Formats: sequence, C-alpha cells, structure tokens
Amino acid sequence: MKTVGKKELIAILLIAGSSRPLITSFSPQITAIRNQFGFSVGQFGFLTTIILICFAFAAPIPYFGFSRRISANNFVLIALAMLSVSAIIRVMGGSLALILGTFGIGIATAILNVMTPPIIRRDFPTKITTVLPLFTSVLAIVSSCAAGLSVALSTQFSNDWRWGVTAWVVFPIAALALWFSLHLGKQKSAAVVEPTPWKELLKNRKSWTVTIYFGIQSCTFYSTIAWLPQILMDRGFSAARAGALLGITTFSGFIFTLVLPLTIGRTSNQKVAVIATSLPAILGFLGVNFASATLLIPSLILMGVGHASLPVALVLIAMQAPRPELTGPLSAMSQGIGYAMAACVPVGIGFIYAAAGTWTIALNLLVVLTLLQCLVGLKAAR
Repeated sequence: MKTVGKKELIAILLIAGSSRPLITSFSPQITAIRNQFGFSVGQFGFLTTIILICFAFAAPIPYFGFSRRISANNFVLIALAMLSVSAIIRVMGGSLALILGTFGIGIATAILNVMTPPIIRRDFPTKITTVLPLFTSVLAIVSSCAAGLSVALSTQFSNDWRWGVTAWVVFPIAALALWFSLHLGKQKSAAVVEPTPWKELLKNRKSWTVTIYFGIQSCTFYSTIAWLPQILMDRGFSAARAGALLGITTFSGFIFTLVLPLTIGRTSNQKVAVIATSLPAILGFLGVNFASATLLIPSLILMGVGHASLPVALVLIAMQAPRPELTGPLSAMSQGIGYAMAACVPVGIGFIYAAAGTWTIALNLLVVLTLLQCLVGLKAAR
C-alpha cells in the first residue's frame, strides 16, 4: 500500500474548499446581478438551476465507457482547471459569458463531486471515517464564508459584485497547483475499469430510494441557497445583512456535518441521522414563514441543520449499495437523477413567488419536501 502524506490530505481539503463557494457566493449578489443584466426573478432562478442541470448530466461522465481511458487523477486535474477558468469567464463579459461560465462551474463541480469519494477511499482506505468528515466540514465552512462575505467583499471594491463571487477562485487554483505537483508523471488506474451495470442499479428498489432521498435534500438545500437572501431582503434586510444571515444558516450545519458522519459511519442504522437532519429543518422553514422577527435567527439555525443531510446521503450511498463495487456507480446515479430533480425546484419556487407575490406558498412547499425527505430517508435506512 502506498504511503499517503499530509500534502495529499491538504490537496483533498483544498478540493473540498473548491466545491461550493463559487456557487454559494452568487445568490447574495442577486440584486446587483439583476440590476446589471435586467434579469427577472425567474431568470435569476434559471441561473442557479444551470448548476443543478450540470450536476445531473455531468455526474455519470466518469462512468461512461470512454472515460475508462482517463485516470481518476487526471479527471480531477481537468475539473479543477475547468473550474478555475470558468470562474473567471463568468465575470469577464455580458450575459453570455455569465451563462457559459456558470455552465463550466457546474460541469467541473459535478465531476469533483463524483470523483472525490472514490479517491478518498483509494488514498485513505483505513481513515475514511476521519477524512470524509474533514472533507464535508471544510466544504461547509468555506461555503458558509463565501455566502456570508460575498457582499462584504464587493463593497471593498467599488461595490462590484464580480469581486465577491470571484475571490474564491483561489481555492481551485491552489488545489490545481498542488494536485498537479503531487501527480505529475505518475500513472494511476482510472476510477472505473469495468463496464458499469446500470441495469442492475436501475432495477434495485433501495438504489432508487437512496437516489430520491439525495434528490429531495438537494432540492431543499439549493432552494435555500438560491432564495433565502431575497426572502430576507423582502423583509427589509440589506443585501450585506441577508448574505451574512445566509452564511449563519449554512454555518449552523457545520457541527452536524462534522459529527454525524463520525457517528453513523460506525453503525448500520442511519434512521436517527435522517430524523435529526429533517425535523429541525421543518421547524426552521415554519419559523421563517410564520414566527416573529425575534425567532428569525433560531429558525435560520434550525434550517441550516438540514444542510447536514448531505453527508447522511453520502453514507446511505456507501452503505446501501447492492454490492461494494457499485458504490461509485450508485453515487453517479444518485447525483445524476437527484440533481435533475433538484433542478426543477429552485426555478419553480421563483415562479411561485413571482405569481403569488409572497414567499408563504414557497416556504410551505419546502416544509412538505423536507417531511417527504424524512419519510424516504427512513425507508432508505432500513
């Protein structure tokens, strides 16, 4: 077994830091971006949906036949380079550059989403329950900082929203440089060496249950990321304050994101984790919708606890795959179909708000989805 050192761990954590900030830093800038490009609420919602569409269609790429010629390390290199370049393209021109850059960010992030877990299993086979929580924790904390500081960064540069969303490109650039130095001239096998038995997965009921759970938790997470700043601004908060509150929401799931994988990774029963991440989120959505202003921050914290359902979904994928060698393909299936489900909800919520003129119906929909997430998760955890 090859020795894996601190540099490899740092590279993995830099990838974690690259995986979400270019996405979570975007929605707090909704007012500035809409004003510059003349986007409606629904059109801005489509921009956030582009990411999820890319997640859906790009997730299976590493498991297609032609991809077996590309090593896992090279897939990561390509994705990090694409992520870095796309982040810069997104802010270099008009609406076309904005859309093209967003597509590139979505595709690159999707590949990293799928390739990182197999690489962690390869390089840290005896420390998965340590490295996976570290990975998801770094992902959560950098995402939270990006959401909370996006507008504040922009104010330091003539209120130009581009700085607030592009500053985070330092993470994929640093990850790319370190990953390249670690694996330059080294040949490692591709993540996929045998044809993927898609038919077996598609006929397996448990695989579908896990996939639906992944999809629903993605729906609620990305709907929150996309629209919470606008919900708060409609209640009189400034863009900077709304972004900071979004950061609090995402950061509140940090402890759960860190602790839950360590807990459920050692047991075959994930039902407690499913309930622990679903019920607080339901209370949080209800609180934002109906509670008084004094209960807003507690409600946002409860809502953020639901963000810890991502590591729960990852553990379900790892533990509920029909066979161990199908863990990777099940991850691709869950992310591909799950993100396709999630792509419909944020834009739908935008249109519901535009039609109703209030967020009440949209927030009630998120309550129903989170309740369904809990029920499906309990079935998947059997």
